[in-house]
Amino acid sequence: MGQIASRDRRRSSLPAVLVPNQKGTAAEEQAIPQPHYEWNETVKMVTVSFYSTYKELEPGDVVVDAQKADQLTVTIYLRSMMYRVSGDLYAAISELSVNFVDKRCDICLTKQETMHWPVLHKDDVTSVTFSRRKNSAMKYYECTVKDVKQVTHDTKLFVVEFPPLTYVSIPVGHHIYIRKTIEGCEVNRPYTPVINLQGEVGYESGRSILLMIKIYPSGALTQHLVDVEVGSKIELSNQDGKFQVDCLDRIVTLCLVGAGSGFTPMAKLIRTFLEKIESVEDVGSTTFRRVKLLCANKTEGDRMWKEELAALQVASNGRYNVLLLSS
Repeated sequence: MGQIASRDRRRSSLPAVLVPNQKGTAAEEQAIPQPHYEWNETVKMVTVSFYSTYKELEPGDVVVDAQKADQLTVTIYLRSMMYRVSGDLYAAISELSVNFVDKRCDICLTKQETMHWPVLHKDDVTSVTFSRRKNSAMKYYECTVKDVKQVTHDTKLFVVEFPPLTYVSIPVGHHIYIRKTIEGCEVNRPYTPVINLQGEVGYESGRSILLMIKIYPSGALTQHLVDVEVGSKIELSNQDGKFQVDCLDRIVTLCLVGAGSGFTPMAKLIRTFLEKIESVEDVGSTTFRRVKLLCANKTEGDRMWKEELAALQVASNGRYNVLLLSS
């Protein structure tokens, strides 16, 4: 059947909000325009499109939660601001996918039943907010451990999958929290997801993340991760952090220093920076952009991804150099 010309033209009347930059001075405030959305449907699928005039939307900017199948919450992060649309859907969905085209994000929802939706949200009631990120509460998800690999004698790599009907992608330089109740007390600790330097094996953007965690016998949380196995449930938060990846565009030589588990935030930075270099036309350029990593460990046996780092250096054509030190 053809497309049903049904479209939600409601847009929040909230004005653009002035927010200070990282220095927070009034003279340097900038206006971040509020995004807007519209929707259309066929009898089998609904597409909700979000538009931003502020910046090109990327996977790390968008979080989608439809775990209850008939409720949808979409959050778009624009630096210090957060745009959120939520409400009860007209009917339940069975699948969702997220696609990005320049300054537009399309969220495609597969209907459980083949039918026409006269409105997107039940009773035509929608909550739309545009507020500062720092004022929002942390959201946690019950996730599933899909794989566990031993990296060193005291470090493990966990592949963790977010619940069905969610989309959560962690931006470069940002972190998540693991939460666990231990002896009646809630304990949470931040961890920066990594990315496989030689390819995203076992990793699906928006659906799962890789966590490389050093296990400390006396650690408040990590000692309880020793026996975590495939199929175990673990609580992960959504993203947190202030790093803006576009700052890498202005860097000629990126120097990174990490010791022990401090290497983990470097993995995504290295891959992202090298990918940015490869995507730029260098013909005729006299600038040679590269990344250097100094990584220190107590012993050689403590080094994380030693072989992967060495292989990446060989494949980088001189754009990546690593110096490994032992104390």
